[in-house]
Amino acid sequence: MPSELQDIAFPTLPQGVPVNYYDPEFFSQLQSQLHHKIANKSIALIPDIEETFTYSQDKWLSDKAFMQKYGEEILARYKLDCHDLAK
Repeated sequence: MPSELQDIAFPTLPQGVPVNYYDPEFFSQLQSQLHHKIANKSIALIPDIEETFTYSQDKWLSDKAFMQKYGEEILARYKLDCHDLAK
């Protein structure tokens, strides 16, 4: 935590975004009641951030196939209980 608070561009947390929009450590420190308001149980970014901005075959995967390929690995990074996120 910085010694002096600074203004930020986003005064509130974005809501309804894929859970991996948030850093796992930051997200896990939030109150669990907030989890379902700000994130949903989908993912949008592949585990290797370096591949995010390259041409990847994963770009063509359906949302369901993307979740099957990466969902378990990514969701394991977050401290979630079964009621934390909207479906």
